[in-house]
Amino acid sequence: MAEGKPPYGDVHPMRAIFMIPTKPPPSFRDPDNWSPEFIDFVTKCLVKNPQERTKAADLLKVTCDHCWLAMV
Repeated sequence: MAEGKPPYGDVHPMRAIFMIPTKPPPSFRDPDNWSPEFIDFVTKCLVKNPQERTKAADLLKVTCDHCWLAMV
């Protein structure tokens, strides 16, 4: 979505529904366009196992790793 289109936006929606849980999380086409902090934040959000995923409350805490989030 950060790049202007949803993951699997080029496939039929029903197929995308089945691809999302079985395929690895999407990655950036050109990671050099994004800060390492932003890539880290998105990577933490895209962990599929809820027990392993960083909690939303922890992501919202302003830390030096994600200081850009405070500007949003």
